Amino acid sequence: MTPAIHRIQCSTVGYAILTGALLLAVAGCATVAPPGPVTPAPGPPPAWQGDLDRARASLRDGDPEDARAILARILDRIWLAAGDRPASADPAVGSACTLSLLAGALSPVADGAPTAAVPWWTPAAFDNPRVARCKERLLADGGRGVRAWARRAQPYLPDILHVVREEGLPADIWVLTLVESGFRHDARSRADALGPWQFLDRTARHAGMLVTVDRDERRDWVEATRGACRYLAELHDTFGDGLLALAAFNCGPYRVRRELAAAGTDSFWSLDLPRETEDYVPRALALMELLGDEADSAAAPQAAAPLAYDVVRLPYPVEVTDLARVAGVSARAIRSLNPAWLRPVTPGDGHPVEARVPAGAGGRVTAALRNRTLRKVDLRPGGLHRIKKGDTLWGISRHYHVKLNTLLLVNGLSGKEIIRPGRVLRVPG
Repeated sequence: MTPAIHRIQCSTVGYAILTGALLLAVAGCATVAPPGPVTPAPGPPPAWQGDLDRARASLRDGDPEDARAILARILDRIWLAAGDRPASADPAVGSACTLSLLAGALSPVADGAPTAAVPWWTPAAFDNPRVARCKERLLADGGRGVRAWARRAQPYLPDILHVVREEGLPADIWVLTLVESGFRHDARSRADALGPWQFLDRTARHAGMLVTVDRDERRDWVEATRGACRYLAELHDTFGDGLLALAAFNCGPYRVRRELAAAGTDSFWSLDLPRETEDYVPRALALMELLGDEADSAAAPQAAAPLAYDVVRLPYPVEVTDLARVAGVSARAIRSLNPAWLRPVTPGDGHPVEARVPAGAGGRVTAALRNRTLRKVDLRPGGLHRIKKGDTLWGISRHYHVKLNTLLLVNGLSGKEIIRPGRVLRVPG
């Protein structure tokens, strides 16, 4: 978003100007004559471009009410950016923004030009009273909570949006990470759902994620997003409707299928689903309205910069502390870039391991791997031990002929823990 848009203050005057201009737009006006000389306004923020494309398509198709509803949602995002309705403001800024929005919405579509992808939901879904109530609750504190979520997600969004678009889903579906977890990698529900997308173990494996003794890809923003997209696409294919896919993502496809059969309807709004699911879908739609395709600077005015990192393929397991030493950062920094790793040693579960290291450190790590100054940790193939009643760490180390300190290291233990039956330990070579 441009700095000028940052400074938008939606006063009563500015709101009236924008609302009047929107009414002119949907009435079929092709141009808007400013009251005097006006400096050309900057183009619309990229995060709004998808909405403007849909508004333009609606005008072209003779559906001005749809266009008005779409442009009205942009107003909500301006309100979110302001956080309040100040008593005084510069109406010139609002006028410039209005002209910019209308220029994008009313510009002609060239013959043969690509149009926006068909959305999973119609604009009418956003007009449901339940969505409006959710939006009111989200903005009740001036949008501070929404902006906090968006700031937390901001560094990861380029990666997430790349995956979402690569998988062919609507870009604004990323907001499910906010509904699910407020975008926290370590978020865990009472039902043991984990990660920013809150996957259960069995569902994560169904979606193609690795959940092993060494790593849990539910915690990784890229792999979890890819799994979520594939699972959502599967649900969409099953039910043929985006709202039902969202509902099934929350409460499970079997419950949705059962309620569809009982209600004799294919409308989400008519189903008797768990209260959590009935709130989940309109809450997601409300966040899509407020944040759009991206958590732009309107929602996160002091957002952190996107993550910058190199990716290095590890041919063998190494200690995270050794990898951090070669990369020139702390072990904590390496773990934050690789949240799926569960142990002080990089995964040795037989699947490829790609390590994220800070930008510029990839060459050093590659050189250390090549000349073997990055020490290999030998993990016995299939060397896993499930603790039984009566086991001790000392006894386990003696049984497998390994040093106790090595056993503790690869399992992230200090030796003072109470080990409980059922826990799985990695046995080093």
